[in-house]
Amino acid sequence: MQRRVALGGAVGIQERRAFMRRLYVFTVLFVTAAGLVAIAVELVYWLISVMLGQSGPEMDDITRSIAFLLITAGVWLYHWAVVRDTGRRCSRRSGLYGKPAGAARGGS
Repeated sequence: MQRRVALGGAVGIQERRAFMRRLYVFTVLFVTAAGLVAIAVELVYWLISVMLGQSGPEMDDITRSIAFLLITAGVWLYHWAVVRDTGRRCSRRSGLYGKPAGAARGGS
């Protein structure tokens, strides 16, 4: 799928605008963002607990959470780069949603 997106011309534009591709990319972005928030909240909770003198989590729990955080951040960053690249390619060639590039902003 990604090879067809990289193609120029009508095939690449059509693939970049495909509904299922956009649904997949934005679903992954949403799910990974929610995961990042959940992991960050857990880490902050543990940090505050330790600062208040309560018993902290085991080292295995901390390293597991940091590993999940790094992996999830990598997945989110990759898909965010895909969205940005798709937006740039679509707006540069024919406008974001098939309109001429100036028509989307009210120009001609």
